[in-house]
Amino acid sequence: LKWMNPDSLGNEMREFEYWSQLCLTAFFPSVIHTQPSYLIRRRTPFKRPNLLCVVGTLGSGKSVATSVLKREFGYTEINSGKVVAEILGIPSVPKTSREIFQKAAWEFIKQKDGPARLAAEIWNRVERVENGNALIDGIRQRATLTELRARAQDRRVALLYVHTPPNLAFKFYRARSGRDLSIHDFLRVNDSPVEAEVKGMIGLADAVLYNWTGEFRYRDAVRQLMQEVSGLVTR
Repeated sequence: LKWMNPDSLGNEMREFEYWSQLCLTAFFPSVIHTQPSYLIRRRTPFKRPNLLCVVGTLGSGKSVATSVLKREFGYTEINSGKVVAEILGIPSVPKTSREIFQKAAWEFIKQKDGPARLAAEIWNRVERVENGNALIDGIRQRATLTELRARAQDRRVALLYVHTPPNLAFKFYRARSGRDLSIHDFLRVNDSPVEAEVKGMIGLADAVLYNWTGEFRYRDAVRQLMQEVSGLVTR
């Protein structure tokens, strides 16, 4: 621990733990530049054609990143939630409430062959992507990722983790739902057993997107990250 001058805090919020982030944004908003940023750990998995797995907690901004990657970088989306819904024979969220869907998905994925079955169904869709650049949105378990990598064999698989602080994720999730949800409603679905492994997957990520502010600047961060791993820009 050490004393710091607010005028020299810098603009990388990821350098501070969560309680410090809350204090800084609450008491020193004029000196904190909470601009979205990113961290690249490994570039090779992003070399295309590749499979790009986008992972993050509820409300993190995965759907925004996915829209940029599809529209501007030529990826074809495979939504793992919709694949699970097809396996279970039920409508996906929001036609099925998230809590009911989470419970059904957990009962499926915790089965011994659950991750392998899900990975096999995802892979069937990957093989139909013409240019080979498939984006898998919303994998929740490490075992599913492991099974998917096994099927990919020599094909590159990149893991992109989207990190958003819980207080902001709640705001984004509530705005997206279009309902006046309470923090307790959010925590109930965010702490579901099927979501338990998601936060830890940041340690497996080849790159991490930090979403501090919301959609506009966050889209720019997605673009900059992809341009950098493609060798188009340096940082």
